[in-house]
Amino acid sequence: MLNKLLKQLNGHGSDAESLDAALIQLEADRETAQRELSDLQVRRHQALLDDATDATLDKLEREIERAETRIEKLDLAAPGLRERLDAARQDARRRRWEGLLSAWRQAAAEFVSSARATVAAHESLVSLRAAAQSEGFAAEAAAHMPATPNLNGHALLAPDLLDIFEQSMRPPVPDASATRPAIASSSRARARLPHERVPHGDVHGSVSLDFISAPRPRPTRVVDDVEPLLPGEVRAVVVRPGLEVRGQQCAAGQKIRLQADDAERCLRSGSIEITERAPLTQAGENL
Repeated sequence: MLNKLLKQLNGHGSDAESLDAALIQLEADRETAQRELSDLQVRRHQALLDDATDATLDKLEREIERAETRIEKLDLAAPGLRERLDAARQDARRRRWEGLLSAWRQAAAEFVSSARATVAAHESLVSLRAAAQSEGFAAEAAAHMPATPNLNGHALLAPDLLDIFEQSMRPPVPDASATRPAIASSSRARARLPHERVPHGDVHGSVSLDFISAPRPRPTRVVDDVEPLLPGEVRAVVVRPGLEVRGQQCAAGQKIRLQADDAERCLRSGSIEITERAPLTQAGENL
């Protein structure tokens, strides 16, 4: 019965699609055979009521027996067909996974190669900017060599940050009416990029989480701040050098005072460890 169904479908029936179609056809054949059996049983019952001849009853009995045999064959074929269908689906799933894994490995290799090239290009770019700063062109570099998108000195591959950086690299359109030398244009105000440091004079008492990736002139380090804490302040120890507090660069191990909100941001970035908090305010809030 099963082989006959598969032969009717496509001649082999080894793939999941053919086996699934065979199972659907088998269930449809069983429903048809069950209806035929029910009809024969009704006809036999009526023949008995009508006192039909033995020949008529024998014929109905044989047809009922054949219908019952057909249903039994279909019932026996169904479990084996379902097993073959499950095996075919598992095989198809395995082959699909192997294809996806192979494609992923190839794409991953290409990504790693591209990322390594990006890292090398970023290191070259940072080196050129650092060379300009070390040779006395710090102001010119700040105006015409924007800091690259980076995290602790490592290149970022975020497309939106790369787009912003690429736009900042485009030279400005020259103004025909301008008579000043090109170097003077560096004094014009330029929109600050999201990843650039806020200038020291812009926000009083601001804290920058930026880490320097190249040597630049910096103010001298401040000494440990051991003044009593005011409400809303915390005392912390600097963990990573390069943190800026109120325009001053801090060194690792240095004690500093910060506002609670600024301290929480620095703590999340791993820049500090909080050692002391100000007492509770009158409202009972722990700043």
